[in-house]
Amino acid sequence: MLSLLSKKMRSGLKMALLPIQKHRLLKEKTEFEKTTKRFFDDLNSEADVMPLASRILVDGTWDNPNYWLRRSLMDHALGTADCPKEGIIGKYSRSSVKISFEANEIPVKFDTEGIRRSLPDLTPLAAELIRNSKSGSDILSWDLPGGVPGTLLYDSLLKWMRVPTITLDLPNIVSFVKRGLEDIEISRYIIQETKADLLMTSHMIGVFYGSLVWFALQRNIETVCLYGDFGSARFVRIKDPSQLTDGVCIPTPEEVESRPDPIRLELAKRGREHLANRLKGQTNDIGGKFSFQANNRNISREEILEAFNWSPEKPIVAVYAQNWFDFPRYLGLDSFLDFRDWIEVTLNQARQNKNVNWLFKAHPIDRLYGIDPKDALSTIVGEQPSDHIAMAGQDWNGRSLMEAIDAAISCTGSIGFEFAAQGKPVLLAEKGWYGHLKFGVIAKDRDDYCQLLSSEWWSLFEEEAMTRRAQEFIGWYFCLPAWQKGCIYCDDSMGQKIFETVSSFLQDNEATIQKEAEFLRSWYESDHTRYHVYKTLTATEFQLGNIQL
Repeated sequence: MLSLLSKKMRSGLKMALLPIQKHRLLKEKTEFEKTTKRFFDDLNSEADVMPLASRILVDGTWDNPNYWLRRSLMDHALGTADCPKEGIIGKYSRSSVKISFEANEIPVKFDTEGIRRSLPDLTPLAAELIRNSKSGSDILSWDLPGGVPGTLLYDSLLKWMRVPTITLDLPNIVSFVKRGLEDIEISRYIIQETKADLLMTSHMIGVFYGSLVWFALQRNIETVCLYGDFGSARFVRIKDPSQLTDGVCIPTPEEVESRPDPIRLELAKRGREHLANRLKGQTNDIGGKFSFQANNRNISREEILEAFNWSPEKPIVAVYAQNWFDFPRYLGLDSFLDFRDWIEVTLNQARQNKNVNWLFKAHPIDRLYGIDPKDALSTIVGEQPSDHIAMAGQDWNGRSLMEAIDAAISCTGSIGFEFAAQGKPVLLAEKGWYGHLKFGVIAKDRDDYCQLLSSEWWSLFEEEAMTRRAQEFIGWYFCLPAWQKGCIYCDDSMGQKIFETVSSFLQDNEATIQKEAEFLRSWYESDHTRYHVYKTLTATEFQLGNIQL
C-alpha cells in the first residue's frame, strides 16, 4: 500500500513539476536564441556577400538546439540572414519553435495541424488502398497522391506503429495510413503555396519530410537537409528523388579513388585511430554510446562456447540485427522488405546450417525506443530453439564480442565497416548505403545471400584489400579536416542539455565557424550534394571526429 501510494505521489509530483520544467526550458531556449543570434549577427556585420536565395521556407516541425544552430550557420553561409522567410510549425514543441522563429524574424506561414484539420476525410482512400492489397509489401507500389513513393510511407508506418513489419491486419492500420496520406497532402499544400526558392528541412526521411522534398523538387525549389551527426554538419543538397533512398553522406568509389595515395593512407590511419577510440566507448554519438559505453561485461570466445555448450571447432558467426523501424527503405533495402524479413531469411538458413555456431545480437538502441516483447529478436529466435543458435547477452561489451567471434553478418549496420576494419570477415546481405565501397562480402540478391549463408563465405573475404577499404571509409565517414580543430558539435541526442554548452562553444570556435560558413557557401555554389564529402575532398590533413577522451 505504501509503495503504491509512493508511486502515485511520485507521479503526481512529476505532473505538478511539468509546467515549471516547461517554463525553465522555454527560458533556456530564449537565451539560446539570443546568444546564437548575437553571435551570427556579429559575423554577418563583417560579411559582404550576395545572398544565394531570395526567400526561404524553414522547417520548424522538429525542435533541437543543434538544428537551430545549423540553420543559423547555413543562413550566414548563404548571406540570407535578411532574406524573407516562411516558417512551418508542426504538432510538437510549438512554444519552443515559436521562440526560434520570433528571434530570427521568421513568421509562421504554415501550421501542419491547421492544414490537417482542413483536409477532407481520407479514411475511405486509406481503407481502399488496404482493401485492394494482398500484403504489406504492396505499400511500396501504391499509387499515392502526387506520385509520392510508397517507400516513404512504409518507413513511416514502421516508425509510428513500432512494429518489425507491416501487415494489413495490424490494429489501427487504417488510421495510420490515413495519417500518412494527410502528411502527403499537407506537404503538397505547403509547397504549392510557398513563394520560397529554397527549402531548409531538418530531415529527408519518412513520409512527411520525404513528401516535402518530393514536391519541392517538382517545383524546382532548391532543397537542403540540415542534418548533423558525429559532431559535424552533414548537410545534403537534394537534387534528385533518388536521394530519398540514398542520402547518407558518404563518398562514391570514384571520389575515394580520386585522392592521392598519401592522403588515402592518411585517411586509413585516422580511420584506425578513430575506430580504436570508438570501440573504447569514447565517441559522443548515441549509437556509439549504446554499443560501447552502456554494456561493460567483457565476454570471451571460451565463455561463449561454454555458455552454449558449443564445439570450438565450429566458427562463431554473429548476426547483428538492426532496429526494426529505423527507416530500412531509406537505408537502401532492396532484396528484403524490411529488417524483419532479412532476419527471418537469415534465421531460416541458420537453422539448416549446423556447421556454424550462430549468435544473434539485438541492436542496443532497441532499449531506448522500446520493443514489444512479442516482437523482440530473442522471441523470434526462441520460437524454434536450436542447439547451434543463441542470443548474445544484452550486457556484453561490444568490443569484446567482436574479439570473440570469427565472422559477422549485417544488413546495413555500422558493424559492416567496424568489423571489416579489424581484418575480420563481414557478410553484407544488401549493398545498402555503403556496399558499393566493397569492404565486405556482398550478396548480389536474396537468393545469393541464402547460398552464401550455407557456405564458408568468409573464405571470400579479401582481408588486406577489404580491411584497408573499411579503414579508409571510417576516415571519410567519421573523421574531419584538420582545420575543424575543436569545433565538434554535441550530439543531437543530448537535446536540451545542449543549451548549457552553446555560449562557450560559439566563443571558442568563432574562427572555425566562419571558415565552416565559407566552405558551406562554396559547396552550395558547386554541383556537389553532400557537404561532409565535399569538405573531405578538399582537405589534405585530417583529425579524429567526435572523440571525447
